[in-house]
Amino acid sequence: MTTIKTWEERVQELEGYGATRSDAQAVIDAEDSVNQGMKLETFSFNMQMNRQERLDQARKTMEQRAHGLLD
Repeated sequence: MTTIKTWEERVQELEGYGATRSDAQAVIDAEDSVNQGMKLETFSFNMQMNRQERLDQARKTMEQRAHGLLD
């Protein structure tokens, strides 16, 4: 099971490996920034996929109407 650590606990863990406090803070801030970016990228991808599915369904419906398959 993964334990969620606070920002301070993560900094202290890196300090325990010999990093200076400022270096440890910079690393943790960079990790958090990357993780946030990945979350946003995943969200954007999902939004685009949902949009594409709706467009495909609309196109299919229009083609069916054009061929008289729908009322």
